[in-house]
Amino acid sequence: MGVASPRAMPRVGEAGGEMPELVDGAGNDTERVKQWRSIAAQKAGEGDRAYAIEMLSQLLAQYESAIDYNNRGLLYYYNGELDLALADYNRAVALAPALAATYNNRANCYAAKGELVEAIEDYDMAIDLNPFHVRALINQGIAFRHLEMYDLAIQNFDIALGLGQMEGYIYAQRGRTYQADGDWNCAIADYHRALEALAQPSRSPAKLIRRWQFLVETWLEQLMSMTTA
Repeated sequence: MGVASPRAMPRVGEAGGEMPELVDGAGNDTERVKQWRSIAAQKAGEGDRAYAIEMLSQLLAQYESAIDYNNRGLLYYYNGELDLALADYNRAVALAPALAATYNNRANCYAAKGELVEAIEDYDMAIDLNPFHVRALINQGIAFRHLEMYDLAIQNFDIALGLGQMEGYIYAQRGRTYQADGDWNCAIADYHRALEALAQPSRSPAKLIRRWQFLVETWLEQLMSMTTA
């Protein structure tokens, strides 16, 4: 039995059809799972997280998978359902203890709950498993900054910059850290570096780039007004 195409598949709660079930039968189960994951990802990208969560829940009822627990946890996280997200991340870690992305995601969840020590420990795990995990390095740096551990935060951002990814975002975060630590000259220099990097061609969504340009410009203007007051 095949899987309905994304267009033919009814929406959750939509009149004219219920959520289809993942049914065992003839065909390649691995391909069927890939199709369902693809549809869930498409729906999540369209903002229909409820539908995507239902898709992944149907998958998990048949095939327990760290990937699907991780992805459903991410959707719960974006919905603000942090306890449900944390439960899914815990299941994912139990099934695949070497999945660096799950430790990073679980750490983000801990950070959102204000549990920064637990977050830092999970970021450490992600970095140990993948020393080139730039997002975990950045996120851990932000957590260090919230704990006023500025030297450790800057160290993380320095390492992340050496990986040659997301430079504009990293300069912005390092600038915020210098500013919080009272080093305004270094902060101003990093904000200028951030704006220069953000102006370069990027694969990141244009909306996200514009948002960060606006934030950095705002921080820079505020800081410049304080230095000239």
